[in-house]
Amino acid sequence: MVTYGELMERASALAARLQEVGVRRESPVAVCLPRGADLVTSVLGIWLAAGACLLIDPDTPRSRRDHLLRDSESRVVVTTPELAVGFPSARTLTPAADGHRPERGTPVAARPGVHDDDLAYLVYTSGTTGAPKGVLVEHGSLAAVAAAHEDVLDSRPARLLSRVALNSSTASDVFYSDLAHLASGRTLVILDEATRRDPDRLAHGIRAFGIDVLNGTPTQIRAMLLAGHADALAALKTLILGGEPIDRNLWDRLRSLPHVRVHNFYGPSECTIDVTTAELARHRHPVIGSERPGTSVWILDEDLRPVPDGQSGEICVTGTSLARGYTHPGPAESARFTHLHLPGGSGPVRVYRTGDMGRRDTAGVLEFLGRTDDQVSISGYRVELGEVEAALRGCDGVRDTAVGLEDDGSGERRLEAWVVLAEHSTLDQIRQALADRLPRHMLPRLHGAGAIPMGPTGKADTTALRAAVTQPPTTPATPETTETMTEEAVHGIVESIWCDTLGVAAVTPSDDFFDLGGDSVRATQMVVLARERLTLGIPIRTIFDHSGFAVFCKEIDAAMRAR
Repeated sequence: MVTYGELMERASALAARLQEVGVRRESPVAVCLPRGADLVTSVLGIWLAAGACLLIDPDTPRSRRDHLLRDSESRVVVTTPELAVGFPSARTLTPAADGHRPERGTPVAARPGVHDDDLAYLVYTSGTTGAPKGVLVEHGSLAAVAAAHEDVLDSRPARLLSRVALNSSTASDVFYSDLAHLASGRTLVILDEATRRDPDRLAHGIRAFGIDVLNGTPTQIRAMLLAGHADALAALKTLILGGEPIDRNLWDRLRSLPHVRVHNFYGPSECTIDVTTAELARHRHPVIGSERPGTSVWILDEDLRPVPDGQSGEICVTGTSLARGYTHPGPAESARFTHLHLPGGSGPVRVYRTGDMGRRDTAGVLEFLGRTDDQVSISGYRVELGEVEAALRGCDGVRDTAVGLEDDGSGERRLEAWVVLAEHSTLDQIRQALADRLPRHMLPRLHGAGAIPMGPTGKADTTALRAAVTQPPTTPATPETTETMTEEAVHGIVESIWCDTLGVAAVTPSDDFFDLGGDSVRATQMVVLARERLTLGIPIRTIFDHSGFAVFCKEIDAAMRAR
């Protein structure tokens, strides 16, 4: 437990150290730390020193991490001694070792203060050019989001919603909106990585810590429902969803949660986390709702003219929520931030073109209708298919490739890629090379292909490629009892479950569940199936802790012997 007084004392000590090494107003400072109190301390310390924060997940591949530091021009990194070896060209500090703890009442850092137009943080999103692009967000925009969330939560005094989970990924800007609850005096419960990704642990954490507010992605919440933890969600006071569309089935299930206010938030990073919100109980089908204060949403045609209510067009945003821009905007990127004349306006207004399609009904409620380009949302992350394809083309042994989105209509989405291999190259080699370039949420399920066919538009015909992929074998019937089964028979059932869940034809002992395209939902599905077919009570965390097929089977063997 850390009190507000202790938190500010630690943050002030770090701010003083940052100033000693040259951090000034808007100096970018990277933070690469495990989830914990030091992570929160570091962000606040950077802001007290008037710097700008760049969060880097410790699991980020080395090449991507190096790009973030170069592109942001971050010369200082707050990290642990163990992780510091990965930043040889930067000045590294650790909150505990380098922070100078002052005597009580002694000033420890100059307080330059920050203004609304000062830079608060940089967040990197997937880029169409093959490299992530940095978005610059100012303090005024972040403060406006925090105030708007207070209005949505309608929870004054703050003690009515006293415990808020810090659940969002450090690679997502939603992390800052979770952090902003400190401004209202609430208790922040920091969930570790193992808890975030395991539905069983998350359900236990909600109950054990008495969490009132949880901000999660539809993928994460869908996994909890699949694992049978609707009761844990019902223990919340408020559930906030965002980062990806909500399918109709999930919408209906969450609307039925008793005594829980469930909100759907929508917005790109370039508009500071979110711009619209909808309370599920007030709408019978999935919508993104209405604008938050200080923000206006326009549905425009190709000539950037407003379309009548009921017609579809591009979702465009104006107002104080717009980010400053990109770190290094190119022509294609800067076209997203443009100006237009709005009806009744006296002059051109700055606008952000989201690339999302939508419409507004006669009641003024906004609906999301998809994308105008190759950008997709995966587990709450924005992903450009072009960046994944560029990373694949940069791998030795890849002659040609195409990347697509697999969406079966149930809300489960994943990336898949078809690869034409050079002689003597294997998909395993490409998979490993790709893991060194891209974060886990961007890793596609790989298929081999003899060639990449083109459709009538000149783009890769992913429909034809998908049809050519060998379908996985039908799962054999489970024996009536598993008490006397051999390990070989058990492993065969486990393999068939993996194949069914992942949509692959076969699994080898060296395969990793997540490298084959698994995510939290599929991990939960797979373990639930294993429980049913083997009548075995294994926890969901088994697949997260032992994601290789061979080691997972060993855990199954041990559980079979112990029952």
